[in-house]
Amino acid sequence: NTAHYFYNELQAAVDVPVLHMPRLAVEQIRQDYPNAKRVGIVATNGTLHDGVYDKEILDAGYELVKPTAEIQAKTMELIYDDIKGKDYVDGKLFYELVEDMVKDEKCDAVILGCTELSLAQEREPITDLPIIDSQSVLVDKTLELALKTQKNK
Repeated sequence: NTAHYFYNELQAAVDVPVLHMPRLAVEQIRQDYPNAKRVGIVATNGTLHDGVYDKEILDAGYELVKPTAEIQAKTMELIYDDIKGKDYVDGKLFYELVEDMVKDEKCDAVILGCTELSLAQEREPITDLPIIDSQSVLVDKTLELALKTQKNK
């Protein structure tokens, strides 16, 4: 996710297309949540600070919602203390921070903008809240393009 801060430089340096995870995640919102207006992002402090998802969300016409300090503290605890530190997903904490974005911050969709949060979604899936897992969206698009390339050979 954070590497997308350098997306333009990376794409300019290579001859093959580089998929843009934030752009793909935002496009997925249109498909999965067509009536969404407020889009939240949960991610590391660095990803939020660098605004990796901001332009894509705003350019698509959505209202960008970043986590409150309290939600961000929960997010960082889950990412660094639990997942990176202990290889453990606190399902209750994960649900709580996404639920806070939906219920308290009135998000119509929440982008998981960190690979550790994708891992949390894999291990402790949330199925009743409007989540866009950016890593899963990227993987799906990669597979789709790979299969299309194989068929064209």
